[in-house]
Amino acid sequence: MKWISIRKYPFENLKGDRKHYKENYKLFINAFNFDEWTYYEQVRDLRKFLSNDRNYNDCQLDASNVSIGNMHWIDHARFFRNKSLGRTWLVSQPYGYELKEIKTFVEELNLVVYPLDQKCGFYYAKGTIPIIVMTVEDSKNFFIGHDNLKKRLMIGV
Repeated sequence: MKWISIRKYPFENLKGDRKHYKENYKLFINAFNFDEWTYYEQVRDLRKFLSNDRNYNDCQLDASNVSIGNMHWIDHARFFRNKSLGRTWLVSQPYGYELKEIKTFVEELNLVVYPLDQKCGFYYAKGTIPIIVMTVEDSKNFFIGHDNLKKRLMIGV
């Protein structure tokens, strides 16, 4: 995978209110301290990948690993990471989803999912709803960044 500097907005070809989306993007990356991103691509073991285990492709494909790429909620997805903290998250911004369905799927992989407020979106904030998939360990620090992001966007404040 080729990782890209966080300074490059990941949806350059997006039409519409890009200035607003780029502002949301800067708030997002600053709230969670990311330094790189890459395009979503199928990995054999998503849990290992998000745990920064370099052996994420050293396994057989099974039903759960194959099916994630076919999930309708994997839309406008990118991986974001902080190298120094060893944290990698899958961020997807689908047009709609059933959170219960996603939770069931990611919990089988021993991962967690958190939806963000639609206002936090940086793809098409009026039509997509951002979700984050991460390891259980990373979820312990999620709310610090999430609260910071909410304050900056004035959501529920």
